[in-house]
Amino acid sequence: MNPRYYTIIIAIVILVGGIFAFNHWSKPDTSNNDDTSMSEENNEGIACAQDVRECSDGSFVSRVAPSCTFANCPEGTTLLPTDEIDSESTTTEDDATEIIYDGNNFSPDSVTIGQGDTVRFVNKSNRPMWVGSDLHPTHTIYGGTSLREHCPSTGNTAFDQCESVGEDGVYEFTFDKTGKWGYHNHVSASASGEIIVQ
Repeated sequence: MNPRYYTIIIAIVILVGGIFAFNHWSKPDTSNNDDTSMSEENNEGIACAQDVRECSDGSFVSRVAPSCTFANCPEGTTLLPTDEIDSESTTTEDDATEIIYDGNNFSPDSVTIGQGDTVRFVNKSNRPMWVGSDLHPTHTIYGGTSLREHCPSTGNTAFDQCESVGEDGVYEFTFDKTGKWGYHNHVSASASGEIIVQ
């Protein structure tokens, strides 16, 4: 056989091997995926607030669809408590817990209240504020109805402001259901928080 053929065959084998190796090593590692790392394609149309919480090992977890609760921390670790954040909340004279929107964030972003307690959201910025229950953009988690179904009047059954307010605007909501309720600013969904009702 002509040595030229050997060279061509070797070049083809190297080329095919290189293509195989590139395809094999350039694929993302999906061997460690579980339900807490669901992709958007499995939850099409669901958008959760994009905040994070710190785990005891220093890593961070974000909210995952479809419930928009925080993902589990790595095995053997837990979410750090938000006590220092909760202590910043203020209770007004009429016993409403007050949360301030500064144009970028809600502060505190996590509060714990009792069933039947009221939370007052106050806009202290020149940006619009529209408080709504997660999931963005439908606001279905708390009340079970979508924004199109319950706005403009929620009758205090859906946790949804149903309109934006400007500076010094106020929205109050009384939480009759226990649980952990994520919320966001519908106009700027990266601003978010949670109300824990016990």
